[in-house]
Amino acid sequence: MNKPHPVETPTAAAIAVVVEEARDAHILRTLLTELPLRAPRFFAGQGRMSVISLARNILIQEPTSVVLAYDAKGEEVNRLQRELSSLLELVSSPARFRVVVFNPSLDEVVGGVVHGQNDAIPEKMKAELRRHPQIENFLHSLRQLQSASEEEVQPGAPRARAG
Repeated sequence: MNKPHPVETPTAAAIAVVVEEARDAHILRTLLTELPLRAPRFFAGQGRMSVISLARNILIQEPTSVVLAYDAKGEEVNRLQRELSSLLELVSSPARFRVVVFNPSLDEVVGGVVHGQNDAIPEKMKAELRRHPQIENFLHSLRQLQSASEEEVQPGAPRARAG
């Protein structure tokens, strides 16, 4: 007699957040603590072009959505956002990703408080930073993708686990 495969309830995949540097990942991860969001997975590139390749590879290889957080560094924000989106659209539906362009840069938004990957952001400052329009935009993008991801997974619809 064949044994049935264990049944698992499907869960929404964690959103991937792709940033330019490990420090950016630390800043955003720190700002997400204590918020009612599933913790995303962070990926740090090594330069501006590598983050685009990294985001594209994640979209191609994984069944997850991506938030690409990118510093404008003096470039026109709307144009840059369109260009980055069109590069990601070559490999994925726009429903699976969001591009958040920081201008001023994420470093400027946090005011130089975070210099290294282990620097703490004071609690009072976290709350203040979460209200910054650019951080709000990032959080909104993350919430949108998480909501869409959760809607794809129907609660109570078990599926067989491969094995």
